[in-house]
Amino acid sequence: MKRIELTYIAYSELFRQLALLLHSGVSLSEGLQILIAGENDRNYAEVLGSMVDSMENGATFAEALHRTWIFPSYAVGLIEISERVGRSEETLNALADYYEKRDRISKSLRNALTYPAILLAMMLTVIVILLSKVLPVFNDVYHSLGGSLSGIAAGLLSLGNLLNDVLPSVGIIVGSLIIIAVLCILIPAIKTRISSLFTRLFGDVGIRRQINNARIVDALSMVLASGLPIEEGLSLAAKMLRDCPRAYRRCNACLHKIEQGEDLVQSLKESKIISESSAQMLKLALRAGTADTVIRQIADHSAEEAEEVLEQSVSRTESAMVLITSFMVGVILLAVMIPLINIMNAIG
Repeated sequence: MKRIELTYIAYSELFRQLALLLHSGVSLSEGLQILIAGENDRNYAEVLGSMVDSMENGATFAEALHRTWIFPSYAVGLIEISERVGRSEETLNALADYYEKRDRISKSLRNALTYPAILLAMMLTVIVILLSKVLPVFNDVYHSLGGSLSGIAAGLLSLGNLLNDVLPSVGIIVGSLIIIAVLCILIPAIKTRISSLFTRLFGDVGIRRQINNARIVDALSMVLASGLPIEEGLSLAAKMLRDCPRAYRRCNACLHKIEQGEDLVQSLKESKIISESSAQMLKLALRAGTADTVIRQIADHSAEEAEEVLEQSVSRTESAMVLITSFMVGVILLAVMIPLINIMNAIG
């Protein structure tokens, strides 16, 4: 079976279709067979077929997903929990919504940053050429008139000379980065390895930590609603995050504290899974016997907050890149106009 890469929208469509088939009374194995019959992509059909074979040999749907090695651990882990608690249809719909949002955010990020990134690259190229190649010509002309560049113009000339010296090294670095980017696009295995390395190093920092926390709380809400022990929920949640070591360790640390007899809410707060305000709300809910409802609300709020922070970061990044490109335009004007003004003064 050939290894393939699926897009966010492909994950969303698959999970949505399976949820609809489940709702109509069709089993997941039969549903996959129906999807295979209507699939034009032979490689994708082979993946679905391998899942059917695994399930016919006694594997669960989550195990069948895992054996393909193309589905995210989050989706596999959440489906594993849903199969334990009997909420497969609800979870498949939730995953379809989740990957639909991820696709929308990914497109928004790409659309927001593509133009400023291209403009920034063009400005940098123009500035390097002006400072390293054009400005020295102005300097030679100015010297021939018996003057010398001073102030900002002299500083720009020094920067240009420095750039001229390091230009071969910069070219090699930029060329290498372009080659790596092209390889990532053309060879999915390289892209997967780089993505995996990035997740291991930075997969539980900033926005990604908020997303991980939303995933953990979402899993806990399903477990509490089904009546299973909270320890089992944390254990299953940790499996969802096994590709992110830091989040995995935080989840296991929280589980260890609870197993040692520590308070649930305090353990979640100390492990930085829920915020102070969410901890207070959950503590009151445990006393009132409505913990499953409240933790569901906390999960939804955490997911919405993570999405809002991500969208705000995209907006800030776009604004920052526009400001940088505007600054670059100013530098270009200075690089050209100041020597011209000095030359005109010398001539006059």
